[in-house]
Amino acid sequence: MNKLIQHFGSQQKLANAFNKRFGTNIRTGHIYYWIKKGIPVNRAKQIEILTSGQFSRSYLRPDIFN
Repeated sequence: MNKLIQHFGSQQKLANAFNKRFGTNIRTGHIYYWIKKGIPVNRAKQIEILTSGQFSRSYLRPDIFN
């Protein structure tokens, strides 16, 4: 998760990228929750799309996608 945030530059920039690409209402509180509890499966799939595969769903959620 830290590498993902570094990739975007901040939690806010990650949230903004989500909202722009997918029309969601992701806020930094959501990102903070993902850091603490793990990325939801549907969001892992979206992150894979958002990063053109740089952060694959299997990298983000190996417990589900391996």
